Amino acid sequence: MLLEEKHYKFVSKIAKIFKMDIDIEESLLTNKMVERFHNKKLKVNCWTIDDELVLRKMEDMGVDYITTNVFDQKS
Repeated sequence: MLLEEKHYKFVSKIAKIFKMDIDIEESLLTNKMVERFHNKKLKVNCWTIDDELVLRKMEDMGVDYITTNVFDQKS
């Protein structure tokens, strides 16, 4: 289910009820959203990150997990 940023409260409540974390496409993710989800004690995964610049951006945002099709131990 893909939702707009304004729905983060609803998503947070549903995630808490079902004991789930957030799994979101990186293009939809913002710093504000990561901060709000973390404030609700939810972990954030973004997908699918195959570009190193985007990977670094997601790391800077503080996402907890990153899904990728590329594996490089140097990263």
